Amino acid sequence: MSFHLTPQTMEAAYELLRTTPPFKGWKLPPGDTLRFEVIAHPRWFGRCFYWYDDKKPKDGVYGFEGSYRCIRQLSTLIAFMSHEMCHLKEFLDGSRGDVEHGASFKALAKRVCKVHGFDEGAF
Repeated sequence: MSFHLTPQTMEAAYELLRTTPPFKGWKLPPGDTLRFEVIAHPRWFGRCFYWYDDKKPKDGVYGFEGSYRCIRQLSTLIAFMSHEMCHLKEFLDGSRGDVEHGASFKALAKRVCKVHGFDEGAF
């Protein structure tokens, strides 16, 4: 039996990580206020996004998409979610710019990798 990615497992990973440093100091929103979606991209692990109706851009919802084709182990889900939570922090701080992995992301990622033991080069 292999790991099965679902919106529920994604939300559970998010909530677990939210209880650990440095995430617990970031004041990230509760998982039940976010969208968690499973996609089928063959090479792209997923993304953090801000989804809104064109008529109400300030009433948008943050969320995560994760590919079940790439995320096949719990450890991969944890690393993926940690990475995307750095992007969520950027969105919330207003520091998410045109550069996908710019200076703000790298600073956040460095802290996450140090605490959780992720390889910074692969993160």
